[in-house]
Amino acid sequence: MKITKIQSDDRSVHLDCPWCENWEEIGIDDQRNKLNSMPIIRWNPDVCGENEKSIHVCSSCEMEFGVEWDYENPIGDEWI
Repeated sequence: MKITKIQSDDRSVHLDCPWCENWEEIGIDDQRNKLNSMPIIRWNPDVCGENEKSIHVCSSCEMEFGVEWDYENPIGDEWI
């Protein structure tokens, strides 16, 4: 299974599908279940000292992938 990390800044959380060109962005304070084109299908158990992890499915390519919720991973210049 492919794994990706969120990208974030002080306003937004950005998520790219690792399988296709689909992407989605939500507000930093929005609930994670607001992700429409890449909904969460399962949360992985929390591990002390690690970032949260979840499993998503892309509505464009219908492939599953893992996401690491690393809020220290800044949004790249191409998204600003």
